[in-house]
This record gives sequence, structure tokens and C-alpha cells, in this order.
Amino acid sequence: MNDRAFTKESICGAHALDTKIYWYVAPIAIALSPLLLSNISDRREATLWMVSSSLAYAVLVIWIAFARRALLARRKNRGFTFLSILAVGAVAGFLKGYLTQIFGTYYGLGSISNESSMLSGLRGVVAWIIIVPFLATFANLIYRLKSQHQDALDSLVLIEATKFGNQEAIKNVKSTARDQIENELSILLTVTRQQILDFQHEPIELQFEKISKVLTLSATEIVRPMSHQLSLGKFHLDVNFRWRKILGGSLRNNPFLIWFNSSLIVLGTLFTLASEKISFSTILIVSVLQFGLVACSLHLAKRLKARMRSRGLSIIICVDLFITFVSWTMMNRFMDDYLILLPQRLFLNFLWTMLVLVGTGFLSNVFSGKDGDTSLILLAIDESRVGNLLLERELQQTKYDIARYLHGNLQSRMMALSLTLDMTKDKSSKHELDSALSIAESLLNSPFAEYVFLEDQSLKEEVSKVVSRWTGLLVVETYIEDIEERLSGHLKRAVGAAIEEAIANALRHGFAKSVWIRIYEDTPGIVVEVIDDGVGPRAHDAGMGSRLYDSVATKGWSLQFRLEGTGSILELHL
Repeated sequence: MNDRAFTKESICGAHALDTKIYWYVAPIAIALSPLLLSNISDRREATLWMVSSSLAYAVLVIWIAFARRALLARRKNRGFTFLSILAVGAVAGFLKGYLTQIFGTYYGLGSISNESSMLSGLRGVVAWIIIVPFLATFANLIYRLKSQHQDALDSLVLIEATKFGNQEAIKNVKSTARDQIENELSILLTVTRQQILDFQHEPIELQFEKISKVLTLSATEIVRPMSHQLSLGKFHLDVNFRWRKILGGSLRNNPFLIWFNSSLIVLGTLFTLASEKISFSTILIVSVLQFGLVACSLHLAKRLKARMRSRGLSIIICVDLFITFVSWTMMNRFMDDYLILLPQRLFLNFLWTMLVLVGTGFLSNVFSGKDGDTSLILLAIDESRVGNLLLERELQQTKYDIARYLHGNLQSRMMALSLTLDMTKDKSSKHELDSALSIAESLLNSPFAEYVFLEDQSLKEEVSKVVSRWTGLLVVETYIEDIEERLSGHLKRAVGAAIEEAIANALRHGFAKSVWIRIYEDTPGIVVEVIDDGVGPRAHDAGMGSRLYDSVATKGWSLQFRLEGTGSILELHL
């Protein structure tokens, strides 16, 4: 991405008007009116100004939310234009200034309430036409950094997994998780095994019927809930930024930034002094002295940070306090009893200096060449946690793999055996009963027998194994292109589980008699297509099957009615 496109995306990206950042700055935005327009020693006046400002700010946030929704709908979630952000900021500023003044006039608050509400609204336009793009840039950059933070952490965890010292720990985590789940499942299936043994003295036809019902009940009431429970805790690398490190890096060794920050801080002072009855010579002297003070302070702060690398944020706070105190002393020397010397103005001076130092430093770090944001990501990552994150991820991935195995393999095999017994109960024989009991015993005594052999299957072998479980229940035809090298072992198993789920749904819910499976390469990627001749898709809440399709079909999936004949078409795009 070139610099121009990066800058445009930073200001006009899809998160530019996200209201979340406006709630974060709400205390400052609401408190400005009481601090600027009232004497905080008068509690009633300060409280009423706070109420007026809060009501006006609530209207501003509502306007931002409405404008964001309307603009995104019009542009189909492609972000915003710079002019639209300026327009939203102008309207927001007018609403904030105008309504604050209207409420202030209503409550009869101070002499400032005699000022024109329209003029107050125009002042709000000037302020918020700058603030809204500034907040938009911050919102987009923060979302961008969070996304890169997740990618960087994921990469570090993958690198950590390749280290020889971690292989044994990973193996132990997987083995322990599998053993615990297998033991728990075996205990739950003990009742099913005992029930089947109790049926041995019944007539053969009745045994077929009862065993079929017991297997169905076990599949739906034991295996399925366990697979759902295991699939719910999908792992996310959600580790918060170390904001102290990032903000501490705002003091950059950039001479231009010193002069720029000094100018912005002095500009804030000039903006405040402009409304006071002070001579031009006094304003000029104060501005020059403050500019020199800020420039020298920032230069010394950068030298201190070079010596104390881990104390960046503490240095910024100390420098801010020093600048505020000396500026306060200097203004007391040149001015007598002006509003600028009210205690709340001292706080505003501190706040403005902090925003300038941290804000410009943060933006400078991001825009400092191609690797600016990368340096921030490295500051944000706590590498001491990467090893723990690796084990957490492997544990959750193992649980999720087992959940897919239980749902797509064990449950389907139990259901298939149950359906086979139910369909053949009228022409049952002792030989068929012994065969069914042998399969049932194998499933119930060793539910994880096939889980350990899932590593070395080719795609065609994986699909053939799945199809073989449904022999005699429906007709399945397959067509698989030669795309073996495009799929990892993990993805082959996932495709097999998804096909197993699709066949099971076609039979159980769609009452299909035939299924056609196609796996082929298309322009966007690989497509897995499962077509059946049943009654078509049936509406129900999303369950393990939908989550299984979500995890396999990284480029999306769809389940629709067939255009010709009856049945459904499932398409998974890998």
C-alpha cells in the first residue's frame, strides 16, 4: 500500500466514525464547558454547565452514529470520503456548541449565556471540524494496530511451536486433553453398553429395534452435547496492548516534532488568550517565552528517555507538569486576575499539553515509514506470554478437533448403525445381529479408535472412508479432482468431517436416497459440493454443523434448494 492510500485509509477507513472512541473521550468533551465557562467554586453553576454539556454531547454522539450508519449503507461499507467526515464534524460541532449555549441560556448560567447561540455553534464547527478527523484517524489506526497485533501474535505462536524444546510440551497437552475427554465419554457410554447387554435375552427382531433406539439416544444425548460443548471455546489470541509501552514511545528523536509540538501547545494558549482583554505585546511575550520553555523541556525529555528507556510515559507526565507549572508562574508574572488563572484552566493546560505530546508522537510513530506500525506492534507484544499462549492454543485446538471427530465421525457412525438396524429389523438374522453387536461394541468400548489414525489419510481415502459408513442407507457418488497438494492433512480431515455432516443431514433431516459429492478447483479456490435428492434445507438454529462449515469454508459456504428437482446443494469454498 503506497503512502497516499495508507493516509487515506487511516483517516477515511470504515471505523472512522465509530462511536466507541467518542464514549472514551466523553469525560473530557463534557467537562470542557464547565471548566471553560464556569467558576468551579460555585457548585450549582458548575453542575448545571455539566448537565448542559452532557445533553449536548449526547445529541452529538447520536448524530455521529446516525451519520455513520447512513454513509456506510450508501457506500456499501467501503469507508468514507474526507469531505463527508468534515461535513459530519461540522454538523456535530454546531450541535455541540449551539445546544450547550441554548441549555446554558435556559438555566441562566453566567454572563457567557448572553452570547449568541449561533456564534457558539460556529465556534463548535471550527473545533469539531478538526476533532472529528483527528478521532477518525485514531479509531482507524487503533483497529488496524489491533488486527496486526493479532496477526503478529499468531505468527510468534506458530514460530514458538517449531522450537524443539516446545514439542514435548505440545505433545503432553494434546495427549492429556484426549485422555481426559475419552475417559469422560467412556464413563457416559457405560450405561449404553449395559443396556445393549440387557437386551440379549429378547427376541432378535425386538433386539434390533431396542438397540437402534439406544444408539440413537446415545448419539443425540451424549455424543452430540459433548461435541457442542467442546466446540464452544474456540481459541482467540486476544491479548491487550501494553499501552504504557506504546504511549511511552511518543517521545521520538525527531527535531521537527519538537518544534511542531511547541507550536501546537502555544497555539492552545493563544486560543485561550484571544478571548481575554490582554495587550498584543503581553500575548507576544507570553507566547515566545512559552515556546522556548516547551522546546527546551522536550529536548531535555528526549535526552532523559535515551538514558531511561523504560520510563517514557513517566517522563512525559513529569515534563507536562513542569511545563504547566512554569507557564502558570509566567502568566502570573505578566497578567493579573484574568480567567486564564482560574484553577480549572491549569488543568486544561496540563491536559492539552498531554494530548499534544502523546497524540503527535503516536501518529508520528505510525507514519514513520513502512515499519512504523510494526515497531508499535513489537512494543505492544508481551513476548513472555507467547509460550503460554502456544499451549493454550494447542489445548483448545485439540478440543475442537475432538469435537469435530465426535460430531462428524463417532456420532454419524452410531446414527448410521442405528438406521441400518431399524431398516433391517423385519428381515433380521442371528448373523446380522452378531455383526451389529460387534460394531456397536467397537464404537462404545473404543470411541477414539479412529481418532489416532487420522494423520496419514489422502483426500480420496478420507472421503471414501466417510462414504463407506453410509453404504446400504443411501447411494453416494463422488468426483474428486487431483488437488492433493493443495490441502494440508488438517484440512483433509476437516473436509471429511464436513462431508460426513452433510450426508448425515441429508439422510436424517432431508430423507434423501442419493447424494453426489464433487470436490474441484475453481477460480477463487477449492469448492466442496454436496447435492442430495431429499426434501431440501430445513430451518433450524445454527449448531455444531454450522460451526463446522464455518471453520472449514474460510471463503464462505451456502446451503440452498436445488433449482432442478428436489433436494439441497451445499457449497463450501476453501
